[in-house]
Amino acid sequence: MISRELMERGQAVAVLLYDQQRDAVIMIEQFRIGAIHDSNGAWLLELVAGMIEEGEQPEQVARRESMEESGCEIKKLELRVRVLPWGEVETMLTAGEINNATALIGLQWLQIQKLANKL
Repeated sequence: MISRELMERGQAVAVLLYDQQRDAVIMIEQFRIGAIHDSNGAWLLELVAGMIEEGEQPEQVARRESMEESGCEIKKLELRVRVLPWGEVETMLTAGEINNATALIGLQWLQIQKLANKL
């Protein structure tokens, strides 16, 4: 007999903050213990994201997390917010420097939109 565990965390929201005038992406640099042994280190560049709490709508979470992660002072945690020119983001994608699924999916979507001249 095989026993397996399933961890359910609930639904989440991710926000790709893109400034079209500056052609720049705002990303959050966060420490992730699961990447502690990664050769690139445990500080990962990620999109703004958060868990949907009971009674919340995804849009509320997106607004809350955007303010919390990229615009508000946090007293107990240090969040590193970076505004990156799109050309630098593309270089990072190609070099494999962005290594989390949510950021990769969001940034590759943006790349496709830009290539199709939709942005």
